[in-house]
Amino acid sequence: MRKLLLIVTTVIFSFTLNLVFAAEIEVKMLNKDADGNKMVFEPMLIMAEKGDTVTFLPTEKGHMAASIKGMLPEGIKKFKGKINKPVSIVVSEDGLYGVKCTPHLANGMVALIAVGDVKADDVVVAVVVLVPAAGAVAAAAAAVSVNVVVLLCLP
Repeated sequence: MRKLLLIVTTVIFSFTLNLVFAAEIEVKMLNKDADGNKMVFEPMLIMAEKGDTVTFLPTEKGHMAASIKGMLPEGIKKFKGKINKPVSIVVSEDGLYGVKCTPHLANGMVALIAVGDVKADDVVVAVVVLVPAAGAVAAAAAAVSVNVVVLLCLP
């Protein structure tokens, strides 16, 4: 009986500890950033841990955040915010979460949430998957530029 009580207490404590240390991460959706890049998430690469909450803020009008098909860890349900409304997600699994602003996807407005210990191979796959999502050739070139920055930002 004591062992069972110890196990239950440990599990509850671990869960509570995770909630206490979960971070709140804010991502701005911008028409233009300080460097002059248009239609961007700031930051584009979000490093998070399991249990963190990532909130996408429509700092300027006309933006929204939604998951990119095929770019979520297994078992995670897709999400889609409304235009001009903040949307929050709790990242509950390790891996890569692809995020897009649907109205500005053709402009390469994408972001990547890396949760936990992400390997360089995962990021290369993300780059390959995000490029076709951009659509037109010009937009694909813009998406490649954005994602190369994401790739270079990883340790």
